[in-house]
Amino acid sequence: MELYGYPSKAKFNQPRPPPPKVLPGAGSSSCKSRIPSHSESLPSPWMPNSYYKAAALNPTLSPLTECFPGLPPTKMVPFLSERPGGVFTRHTLDDWHRSNLTNYKESETTRHNAERLRADLSRAIKDVYQQGKRSQGESTQNLGERINDIEYWKSELCIELDAMIRETNSLADMQKRLERALADTEGPFQVAHKCLLHREKRMGIDLVNDDVEKQLITEIKIIRSCRERLQQCLDAVNSQLMCNKEARQELEKDLADKQMGHHIDNKCYQLKDTSRGIHFFKGVERIDAT
Repeated sequence: MELYGYPSKAKFNQPRPPPPKVLPGAGSSSCKSRIPSHSESLPSPWMPNSYYKAAALNPTLSPLTECFPGLPPTKMVPFLSERPGGVFTRHTLDDWHRSNLTNYKESETTRHNAERLRADLSRAIKDVYQQGKRSQGESTQNLGERINDIEYWKSELCIELDAMIRETNSLADMQKRLERALADTEGPFQVAHKCLLHREKRMGIDLVNDDVEKQLITEIKIIRSCRERLQQCLDAVNSQLMCNKEARQELEKDLADKQMGHHIDNKCYQLKDTSRGIHFFKGVERIDAT
């Protein structure tokens, strides 16, 4: 498809000859006498008929609405010459000065608020620092008193533990003596009991109730009462030894707790703000103070 008034595209890479300065008429004899001869194999790079027809047309300017059919006349951008003064103006100089003054006042207000907030923060930081320092001093004093109390009670526990150990050793010796005494009463008791049995084997007139038999019976009663007393003392010593053993375990446990608490409190007492390895743990304030 060829456009009317435009030459055809060249099919060879040959430069287009420059157009003549004066176009000859369409009906002159010079054009007729100068018809170019072309071979059938090489077509012409341009079409003279279309060229002369395009040159004969009188170019005219169409209105702007025809060039932009989709744009209504109200949406057309006016030229600068159609505006008064030829300049796009939206605000006046007084508006600019008022806006600048408003921004300046807002900046001053913001700066004043920021300075006041900074002063409040500085005062709050100082108050918190003083409160923390005061609390730290009170905690240090309480830790010192606690360390002294722990040392006192630890010394008391050591004294009680030593006394308990001595008492337990004494009771252990008494237990051994009672067991030995109880074992020593077994021989006389068996001898007196056998003597009575042998006296029961007498016959006839020899079976009499004399003083020997009375003494044997009294001896058996005495030995039996002594054995009962020794057994009661031995039972009391055994129960006391069990109580002393339990009390000693409690004392040793309490002493171990006192030593651990003394070590922790002494380490906390020596801590400072510049100490290494200090960490803050979340929720530590909810722990029971006891």
